[in-house]
Amino acid sequence: LVNFESEPFMELLYQIYDTCRPISANFSLLSKAAISYRAERILERITSYIISKQIGLEQKLRVAVELELDDALAEIVFRAEQRGEWTQLISKGFEPCSLGREVYRQIICPAIVEGKLRRYGSCYKEQNSGFDLYTPIPPFTVSMKLGGKTLHINKGIIELHNTKGCIKRNTRKFSLNYSFCSLSLQRRPSADEIKLRQSAELSALCAHAGIAVEDLIELMFLHIYPQHDLVPAYCLRPMMLLAHENGMNKLLNSLGNVSDYLLLRPTNRMQRMLTLDNGGPLTPECDSERSLQYIENDLSDEAFGPPQDLIID
Repeated sequence: LVNFESEPFMELLYQIYDTCRPISANFSLLSKAAISYRAERILERITSYIISKQIGLEQKLRVAVELELDDALAEIVFRAEQRGEWTQLISKGFEPCSLGREVYRQIICPAIVEGKLRRYGSCYKEQNSGFDLYTPIPPFTVSMKLGGKTLHINKGIIELHNTKGCIKRNTRKFSLNYSFCSLSLQRRPSADEIKLRQSAELSALCAHAGIAVEDLIELMFLHIYPQHDLVPAYCLRPMMLLAHENGMNKLLNSLGNVSDYLLLRPTNRMQRMLTLDNGGPLTPECDSERSLQYIENDLSDEAFGPPQDLIID
């Protein structure tokens, strides 16, 4: 892969890092790079994209074969078998060997068998959890000690979220020093290590929300990693403060639309509404999240504090 073409590789990077580039922008080049580098998480997204497209089953199969997306082809056949769509397609005269005799024997037949044997609604291939936050991959990761555990953070993801552009590399004879605005990365004799600023206010917010600061930081990295773990509503304000204190404006932008997070948890308790600013109440209101259960008159200050406390540069 030393001489791999740059354009497909760039398409892969666009999807690995949160750039908002649609997966369909250059689908064939992205597929080529994802296969070459075995980017499992991106291959899962590609599979989901093909499955969700409003096209016929046969067309989905041919797209997967044309792009050599073996995992996607197997998943499509597996789901089609479980839903009865495969039998319908065959009854209409479709000949699966037309996709290639070896493709039929090595990929399609095993997927059909598994579709018959497994529980309905399961996936053919166990999904990958994404980038591994807990395994060091030198020289691409830096460590972070959180209580009794150590996280190993991808350097590229850290730099991507340093949206103020304050990364500076001071090269010395025996050491390197990186400044990430409020984040500091120092080369030590044993390994790189990164440490985030944690204020007393952040500790108080985390205690109020019922989450340890260390757990909030771990959740933050799981959120900014390609798997994009969702942030529970009660962690929203502490994470925004953590991002603000460390100059992570890209993360702030992704967390800024509070209503998107509250809409994930609808409720029938119409008396509970959240006043975020001078714009008035937000609906649907918060539900049973433990840090957002307050009497109606105190919702604004109790849940998110006075509006002037949340000022983001």
